[in-house]
Amino acid sequence: MPRVNRAGILIVLTALLVGGACNDGTAVPQDTSPNGEPVVTEIGPADALTGLVRWYVAETEPVVDDAGDPVLPVIYMASESGETIAVGVQAAVAERTADDAVVRFADDRSEAVDDDLDGSPVKDDGVLMLVGEMPEPAPSVTFPVTLYRSADDEQTLGVDVTATDTGVEVTAMPTTPS
Repeated sequence: MPRVNRAGILIVLTALLVGGACNDGTAVPQDTSPNGEPVVTEIGPADALTGLVRWYVAETEPVVDDAGDPVLPVIYMASESGETIAVGVQAAVAERTADDAVVRFADDRSEAVDDDLDGSPVKDDGVLMLVGEMPEPAPSVTFPVTLYRSADDEQTLGVDVTATDTGVEVTAMPTTPS
């Protein structure tokens, strides 16, 4: 039976341990932005809707409960055409925005709006995002979105989502009805 060189094994193990300890966790893995998000070069539906949710949360007043504590805003999403948003897109958006908002997908407006109440508000004091047709993935995409909170509070926006070195950039401008 060959003799084991214990000193050599100890040197190798020590080098591995020291090398592993040198990573202080600040290194950015390849294909991620400085904030840890995946690098996006083409905006697909999940990227566009994730960017839209984060833009909305950043642009609106924080939601607070009766005790004054912050709570996640409720955002319902539905396709303006009435088609179901792809399940894979739904899962990606829900996962990516779990710390930002409670995102619920609806196949129909009636799943998000309480027509039995005066003014037909969105359920759970939320907002309904009716998303227009999504373009093919590209470095920058533009699509329409209607933000509906109640019968008296509805706004249509042109949303532009662009891939950047640090993630995505979202701009939204009100559009006039045609």
